[in-house]
Amino acid sequence: MVSIAGTCRLITQKGKAVNVNFAYWSIGEITPEREQLAREARWLLFALMWLRKGAPLSLGTLRNYRVLIKLMARFSEDTNRSLFDLLGNEKQLWQFVDARCSGWTGQTLGSLLPLYVAMDLNGARYRDLIRVS
Repeated sequence: MVSIAGTCRLITQKGKAVNVNFAYWSIGEITPEREQLAREARWLLFALMWLRKGAPLSLGTLRNYRVLIKLMARFSEDTNRSLFDLLGNEKQLWQFVDARCSGWTGQTLGSLLPLYVAMDLNGARYRDLIRVS
């Protein structure tokens, strides 16, 4: 179940419900651009849960990645680009690192990027799946 504000509910292996919020903005209304970035953020986390190969990521790891993805969404909004554009451009990623990454977020980004590279998430077929109509 997904709300317009970017929240969805996940059920853990033990049957516990966990709300996952993708609203990266702290003030202001939801705009079409914010809704699109929230959709991209949800999709990126979905990809980590269901499209990557290997053992499932722990809930704690997914939470850490969600925090980082929300930071990236905020930066993407501030710089007028999509999350996919940010992830697909090394120069823009370095701008994000310089502007928004502390030690913890830099390390998390360093572990997140290889997962997305392995899944080839910057392809047009993925972008087309989540466009707001």
